[in-house]
Amino acid sequence: MEHETLNLLHRRVSIRKFKPEMPDEETLTKLLEATIAAPSAGNLQNYTIIQIADPQRKKALNKLCMEQDCVDSAPLAFIFLADTSRFNRYAASQGGSGHFTWLFNYVLHTTDAAIAAQNMVIAAEALGLGSVYIGSILNRMLDMIEFLDLPEYVLPAAMLSVGWPDEKPEPKPRHPVEMVLHKETYRHDSLTELSELYRERNENFCGRYQAHPRKNELCQGIGEVNYPKYVSLAHYTEDKMIERGSEMLKGMKQAKFL
Repeated sequence: MEHETLNLLHRRVSIRKFKPEMPDEETLTKLLEATIAAPSAGNLQNYTIIQIADPQRKKALNKLCMEQDCVDSAPLAFIFLADTSRFNRYAASQGGSGHFTWLFNYVLHTTDAAIAAQNMVIAAEALGLGSVYIGSILNRMLDMIEFLDLPEYVLPAAMLSVGWPDEKPEPKPRHPVEMVLHKETYRHDSLTELSELYRERNENFCGRYQAHPRKNELCQGIGEVNYPKYVSLAHYTEDKMIERGSEMLKGMKQAKFL
């Protein structure tokens, strides 16, 4: 019992294959109550969670998320929003000031929403559910604003697909602690040190790459493949980053955070 929570954290994996059965209401209540127990700046809880369960709505959502099998197969999607609209309106109506409208507020409450999302991930694992983050929720901000009918000062921050797991993958390796932990100030590693820190990640990637048709397809034309080349030249290309960054800025402007 002493290390039950730590064991849970270490065994959790992203699930991309789900059973079609919807979780029961008691399980969902426990999941959501644990989710909103998350800490937030000033305990304001300036985030909103939109649950998508309707099959047709879920299919439409999946088209906005690059048509991923896990979005389609999971019975539930939860979209976490940075939301200052609610408090702005309430504060102004009570003689306060609805000035939570700046870039600072978007960043601050996106963090709050992400913390709540991670609470849901851990609660899901404890309840026997599976989950996976869907990063592509951020790719098409303007379309997402329309799809979710979002008012000003509300934007997507994170998304989870959730349901009963239909697979049991092994946990993937993580960076060593010494790679991500710096003490007192930033540690400026040499390229030799970085190569050693990334060595295991690169070796593990190269071993999996051979049996992964999707990765093979993405890597056409980049020559001999290694982990950093796959990440930067095939998966997260510069063109994609520019396009998605531009779309995010447009969404922030439409939501009046810029």
